[in-house]
Amino acid sequence: MFLYLLMFLIFNKVIINISNVLFINNFIF
Repeated sequence: MFLYLLMFLIFNKVIINISNVLFINNFIF
């Protein structure tokens, strides 16, 4: 259960980082 929660949090962090990068790239270009 803890491992699942940890993976879920890491996955959310990665998705947020990717979304921020894509948003910044779209804003710049």
